[in-house]
Amino acid sequence: MLQEAKEYDHGDAIDLEHTFESPIRNRGDVLLDEDNYYAVVYNNSVGGTYEIMRKVPEQEVRNAINRYGLPDRATEDVKEVAKSMVAEQFAEMSAKRMPVFEMENGAVLHVQYNRDTDSLDVGTVTNAGLAVEHSFSYEHNTGLDSNLQGLHEQLSKMAEYQYGKMDIGDVDNDGNMDEVARDEKLLVEEVEEEVYCRRGR
Repeated sequence: MLQEAKEYDHGDAIDLEHTFESPIRNRGDVLLDEDNYYAVVYNNSVGGTYEIMRKVPEQEVRNAINRYGLPDRATEDVKEVAKSMVAEQFAEMSAKRMPVFEMENGAVLHVQYNRDTDSLDVGTVTNAGLAVEHSFSYEHNTGLDSNLQGLHEQLSKMAEYQYGKMDIGDVDNDGNMDEVARDEKLLVEEVEEEVYCRRGR
């Protein structure tokens, strides 16, 4: 059977939905034989079945993920490889420069990749580490840079990281309407005073 596999295998691209770390996947599987390229697995349940599995190096799995993305139905073993890839890339980036976002309101947010939850965690740095305030699922079908850019866009839309903007009108009578960025924490009395002056003109 190993010889048959060598003769008839066309070397097609691997299918990430049917790629596993071990040839033994089901209860009752027995590894009958293997060489450097193939493995033959037998299962005597339901009349007995044979499976011939081609061996591929992990680098080939990584190349397929980079080229085709990560299918929704990829095996858990393949997903673990994808997580390792992101963790390695993030560690390499952080060694040079830790991803940090300075938001419109002055807040400084740090980002880290959480391999256990496969997410980008965002928060502030404390003595105990990152105090996580938000978590966003990592999208494996785009690169790390795209994920970070999308993360920044989502954070920028959150009211807690924005300045409030308020049109206070033509305050100097020069014909131009002035729009002034105001902190959302301004006292209500101050805002009401500005509105009252505008209406009185």
